[in-house]
Amino acid sequence: MNAREFLQTDVVVVAIILYAILGKLADVCAQLLERLWLRWNPAYHLQEANA
Repeated sequence: MNAREFLQTDVVVVAIILYAILGKLADVCAQLLERLWLRWNPAYHLQEANA
């Protein structure tokens, strides 16, 4: 990233925030897909009850 070399801290901060948002979005999508695809599995229901 050239922003770090040229001391463009605003670009670096925006990139970090964007990566954090994308990471959270990926996590939520994975949880949703897991809930949809594993609802038939009895072991998954035991895991939900313990959480």
